Amino acid sequence: MRWSRAVMTLGICASVLSLVACKTDSSDKSSVQAPKKVQQTAPSPGKPLSPEEQARRASYSPNQLCYADLCVANSELSYPTMIQLATTATEEQKKYYADYISGPTLQMIEKKKASTQLFADLLSQHEGEFKNANLSEAQQRMVKAMLLVVTSNHLNTQIHENFRNKISSYDFMKAYSLSRVKGPQGYFDTLYPGVSTLQAAALEVQKVLDLENKINDVMKARIIDLEKASLTRIQNGEGVDNDDLSRMINNALALRMLDLLVIRDTALADSLPLSQESIKTIFFQSKIRDTLLARVEKSKDLSGVCEKNFYRAINLYPQTSEIGAFKETSEKVRAQVLQVLSQQDPAYQVVQKAPLYMPQDAKAIAARWSKAVKDSAEDARQEQENFKKLDSPSLMVLGTIFSLIYTADDKTCDEIVDLGISDATNTLDKGIKVSWISVKAPTYGASILAHEFGHLISKYSNAYGSQKACLADKQGTTKYIEEDFADVIASKVSVGLQNTLGKKQGNFGCLLASTDALPSLKNQDPTDVHSATLYRAIQVALMRKESLPESCKTAVQVENPKAVNSCE
Repeated sequence: MRWSRAVMTLGICASVLSLVACKTDSSDKSSVQAPKKVQQTAPSPGKPLSPEEQARRASYSPNQLCYADLCVANSELSYPTMIQLATTATEEQKKYYADYISGPTLQMIEKKKASTQLFADLLSQHEGEFKNANLSEAQQRMVKAMLLVVTSNHLNTQIHENFRNKISSYDFMKAYSLSRVKGPQGYFDTLYPGVSTLQAAALEVQKVLDLENKINDVMKARIIDLEKASLTRIQNGEGVDNDDLSRMINNALALRMLDLLVIRDTALADSLPLSQESIKTIFFQSKIRDTLLARVEKSKDLSGVCEKNFYRAINLYPQTSEIGAFKETSEKVRAQVLQVLSQQDPAYQVVQKAPLYMPQDAKAIAARWSKAVKDSAEDARQEQENFKKLDSPSLMVLGTIFSLIYTADDKTCDEIVDLGISDATNTLDKGIKVSWISVKAPTYGASILAHEFGHLISKYSNAYGSQKACLADKQGTTKYIEEDFADVIASKVSVGLQNTLGKKQGNFGCLLASTDALPSLKNQDPTDVHSATLYRAIQVALMRKESLPESCKTAVQVENPKAVNSCE
């Protein structure tokens, strides 16, 4: 239940403005989403549809028909299907889990269950004291800070936008942004230039511990209680790996943000229109105790969830040989991207030199899992002792924070390994993070990598202004220009790659569309800068000069007739 770890998972990434991620983290989806209930119903030439197929098509919306005919009928890859199939384990994998992972995982689950139950019991014991509890200014700022960080619906969009703009200018945020693509080294190079990685890591651990004590002193209670196992390993230089460093960096970001908002620059938090009574209302209306008890009840199912997610992780993450093969493919992609640029274009040198950061292999993922569940078990044991020391105002503050970031489902085993489509570009570092899916599905990964190169072209090229204006006109907004332009580059490059690589390149828009419960041509998320996934799939097909199914033409006429306009 330790909230400082969950902060980064559920809220902080939205603040990293310099990071251009091509799909938001889908770790939640990876564990629960079923394959899209759209079956192949496109009419085959010369073969009439059966009555059953006719009835099925009649039940589909225009967008569902388009997805079926454009993506399913062409056997495009489905992300939910990949996730589902990866759950199947070999006998060797089952034995490995039973011998090395099951015991620590069950121990973690029991300790987390006990910790959650204890906090729920403490809320019950102090329930009569909460109404008259007096929250200090620091405690009120802490809640306000969390409301900002987790993009709460208790605040309007403009307040969150102001916060993101403000926070993005700080060095620690730029460092975090770089680490999301380049790994921990990017973080340390930014904050501790000229210092070795181990020395910089030790310095940052000390900074984290100092901030933890500083914030708790101001709060007059141990509200923040970081897990210490990995921090101790880093300080002592004992088998430090990137997983430990990444967890520490996530905690550092959370604490640096809270230090800024609660102590050093309180104006933004203080300006929020929330009184002490408003904060109490959030707490009482949240029914956090019911949520925690529901989590305790559902913990009996967590063992099965964790086992499935472990198999997914080790089956989806690539083998070393696959990473090596994609490195070779990536250079062919780079060469193809360079062909769309003039050598005099400033973006040419950027693309030519852009570093690529590959995912870990399956063996490293298995080791990460083992360490993570052991650390989480110790984490839960420690926090029980700290919960017992909290007074009523502190319990209320922590309960309010929990209400913002917790649901009845324990996501611990969803968060150990990134199973999202998380390829990303950092335009400051000029580097590209390659996710597991690009390596495991290279006929899609090549185009996804070309899309990431497209972001660098957009940032550094002095051309393409008229094309971007055309893309904006198609959508009626400039909001999606950067992502749509990167899709243009990817689509152009994928045509050439079909000859260079000798394999048909998949429609990566269809891969993305497979993650949506209902396909659409309009993105309903006001904070997302990506076009709707079905719109992207249609654009890829059009730019590759592929025939567009009649159902897609109909869907376009219903939602956005300009979607079929050419910008070439």
